[in-house]
Amino acid sequence: MLRGLQTHFNEPLNNDSLVSELADKTVQLARIDEQVSDKATTQAMTREVESEGIGTLVIVRDSAQIKWLNDMAELRNEPDIEGPEPEVYRDLLWEAAEVADEYGVTLCGPAVSGFHKRGLGYLKAIGPLPPNVICSIHDYPEPGGYWSDAKAAEKLRALRDIIGPDRHIIYSEMGAHTAPERFGRRPFSQTVQRTNEEALIYLQEAFIFLTVNGIDAAVVYQLNDGPENVPLHRYGMRDINGKWKIQMRAFRRN
Repeated sequence: MLRGLQTHFNEPLNNDSLVSELADKTVQLARIDEQVSDKATTQAMTREVESEGIGTLVIVRDSAQIKWLNDMAELRNEPDIEGPEPEVYRDLLWEAAEVADEYGVTLCGPAVSGFHKRGLGYLKAIGPLPPNVICSIHDYPEPGGYWSDAKAAEKLRALRDIIGPDRHIIYSEMGAHTAPERFGRRPFSQTVQRTNEEALIYLQEAFIFLTVNGIDAAVVYQLNDGPENVPLHRYGMRDINGKWKIQMRAFRRN
């Protein structure tokens, strides 16, 4: 199974030493968002990691952007949240699948936001995926949650019931943040917060399970922490000062 990391958001890293570190730390796949990027910017982003032997999974907005790529593409990001409607996405996906075939690019989709009712409902509404498309999906723990093989197996069964037993699958976003988070109903709700060590264990256990269960790739969200101590900004493999966190040890293979 390829172990990947979300690295780019519509602009190059412009940091050769950082890209070399990613390769040294055995990152095998860089997920790159190019949905609002032009051709030159997109190719600069892919070139800087591909030059270090790292594969690319590039989020595209439409089939025209697929023609700029060499490796893997993913059509949109979390369309069950951001749109379009499943019927519109279905047409975009089949068109993209034809272009991907023509240009020798591996296409993934629909990158729904999770195994919940909304995400799986959107996937069902799309209907059968094109034969050459890898099913991509996101997976994050519930507030206060930790990795569970039993729950992961149950979710995979539900997914395969929709897409079939032989369809290739990637987890194109996954991770565990370290910000404080409330769960439960008031007045009995409580605040929980994972340590870096607990987030590392989550990633290690997830990688083991997904490898054993034949998943093609799992992409950790994301390279860097953001400035605020909120969930969205605390998934990073590096802190706000650019220092590597221990979560990066999950990428080790020995």
